[in-house]
Amino acid sequence: MKVLFLNRVAAPVEGGMNQYALDVATRLKAAGVHVGMVHGRTPASRFRGTGYVFDHLGRDTPGAEEVLYRFEAILEDFRPDVVQVHGVNNPSLVAWMAARVPTVQFVHNHSAYCSGVDMTWTRPRRICRRPHGPLCLVCHAACGCSAKDPVRSLLRYRRVSAELAALRQLRALQVASAGIRDNLVRNGIDPARIEVLPPYAPAPLAERRPMATGRRMVLHVGGLLKKKGVWLMLDGVDQLPADVELVFAGGGELEGELKAAVRRNGLGSRVRVLGELDPTEWSMLLHQATLVVMPTRWNEPLGLSGLQALAHGRAVIAFACEGVAGWLADGRNGLLVPFNNKRAFLAAVRSLLTDPPRLSEMGREGLRRWNEEFQPERHVRQLADHYRRVAASAGA
Repeated sequence: MKVLFLNRVAAPVEGGMNQYALDVATRLKAAGVHVGMVHGRTPASRFRGTGYVFDHLGRDTPGAEEVLYRFEAILEDFRPDVVQVHGVNNPSLVAWMAARVPTVQFVHNHSAYCSGVDMTWTRPRRICRRPHGPLCLVCHAACGCSAKDPVRSLLRYRRVSAELAALRQLRALQVASAGIRDNLVRNGIDPARIEVLPPYAPAPLAERRPMATGRRMVLHVGGLLKKKGVWLMLDGVDQLPADVELVFAGGGELEGELKAAVRRNGLGSRVRVLGELDPTEWSMLLHQATLVVMPTRWNEPLGLSGLQALAHGRAVIAFACEGVAGWLADGRNGLLVPFNNKRAFLAAVRSLLTDPPRLSEMGREGLRRWNEEFQPERHVRQLADHYRRVAASAGA
C-alpha cells in the first residue's frame, strides 16, 4: 500500500493538525505502509521518507498548467494507491487530483464549510449549526462571526463554496469527531463517504514525578489565544484556593500581553506563563498538574490537548461543544460546562479542587478511556484499513 500525504508543512509547528500529519505518517511507515509526503519549502522538513517540495499547496492556481505538470510528475514518480490530503488550501488542485487518483481528505476543523472559520457567533457568543449558504453573509455582519471587512468576508465565503465543491468530488472524507461529520452532512456531503476516525494522544513521554512544591497546579492548555479563554482564567485566579497555582502553557499571540498582565497585577506568585514547550516538557507538566482546564470560547472541533491530559490520568474541565463531548464524559473523566458560562466554569474548577477523591477518580477514568479508545495503534490500524477499502473501491 502506497499513500501520498499532502500537507502545507512537514514539521510539528502551528497547531495540532501539522503535528498529527507528521506523527501519523511516521507511525504508518512503521506499520508497513509506504508513505510519501508533498509539502512546502519552509519550515525545514522533519519527515523521514520520500518527500517532495511543492510550492502551490497553500494557494489556488486554476489554469496554471505548469503547476499541474509538476504535480503530475510527482504522481508518476511515487505512484500512490491513495492520496491523503491534510492542510491544503487549493481546491482546484484537490479536485484535479481526485479525478486521477483515489483521494481522501481529513477534515480537521470547521474552515472547510464555515466562512466564519469557527462555527461560533460572537454576538451573542454561541455555537452555530447553520449550513454554508448566502445567509452566512448576513450573519458575518450581524453575528460577528467573520472579518469586519465586507470584501474579506465575501472572499472567505467564495473560498468555502469552492472547497465544499471540491470535497463533494472526493472518494472519501475522514473526520475526528461526530460533530464535524454532522456539519459536513448539513452541507450536502453523503454520510456514507465520511469515516469517523477517533484521534489519539501519544503515550506520556516523561516519567511521573511527585511535585515537591506543596502547591496544586491548574494547567490551562490549548494555546495563548483570546478564543482559548485565557482572560477568563486569569481574571478568576483570585477565586481559586490559596494553595493553587495557575499555569498557562502553549504558544500564541497573547503570550507577551498575558505576562505583562501578570506583572501589572502582582500575580507572579500565583500565575506562571510558560509559552511553547516541546513534547517531553508538555508531558512533565501534565504529570505535575492537579487539574487541566480548557475554557475554549469557540466551537472546538476536537481538543487534542484534552486527550493528552487523559493519557496522563488528569481530569479535564471544558465548555460543552460537539468535538469535546466526543471524549469528555461529564461527571466521569471531567466536567462539561454550559458553553460560555464563565461563572459556571470557575465554579466547576472550585468544586473539583475541593473534592480530591472525586478528582482522582476522574483522572483514573480518563486514563482508562484513553487506553481503550485513544491509543495511537488503534487509530493507525483503522486508518490503514480505510486506505485499503478506498483503494479496493477504486479498483472495483
